[in-house]
Amino acid sequence: MTIYLFSGLGADYRVFSQLDLSVLSDKIIHINWIHPLYKEKISDYALRIIQSQITDNSCIFIGVSFGGIMAIEVAKHKKPLKIILLSTIKTKNELPFYYRWFGKLKIQNLIPDMYFLKAHSLLFYFFGITEKKDKIIMSQILNDTDIKFTRWAIDQVIGWDNKKIPDNLVHIHGSKDKIFPARYIKVDHMITNQGHFMILSDSTSIQNILIQTIN
Repeated sequence: MTIYLFSGLGADYRVFSQLDLSVLSDKIIHINWIHPLYKEKISDYALRIIQSQITDNSCIFIGVSFGGIMAIEVAKHKKPLKIILLSTIKTKNELPFYYRWFGKLKIQNLIPDMYFLKAHSLLFYFFGITEKKDKIIMSQILNDTDIKFTRWAIDQVIGWDNKKIPDNLVHIHGSKDKIFPARYIKVDHMITNQGHFMILSDSTSIQNILIQTIN
């Protein structure tokens, strides 16, 4: 069956680089983010993703961070056999309350572009990245970040209003995630002492859970 991979906000296929995806399926497709239209809603964006990139019905979605949110939106129209979420939220109720305050005050618009485009110690802290190899990957991803897409995606996360959890969903989360704190989230698998980028920092644990879940 086909496995569709949804990477995180500002990220791409490289967030999956520490996983051996060939043991999961011989048909792996990375969803490429397309440019959002002016004031486009996430629901409409999801439909364009389906039209341009998702062709198989017998499939599994794996979404990381913002990619997990997008996987749920896509699943409202294209029903996968299973949805596997990593380092993300399932509904608006799992979004920390202070993000909505930030959204109402438009604080995200005051953050300079450089904080989204260049690696720095504060970013590594919030993403839970400590190893040099993971910092290198993150830095490479940031160098290729589309700032317009990133800012659009942040607005979509802050204003996300989803209330329904798909039945066929498995949620994997890090206990020390600072972006989406675990205390607000109900998960199926908690990875101890791992942060938001656990897919890089503890790829072995993630790999084992993915194999167990898909098999």
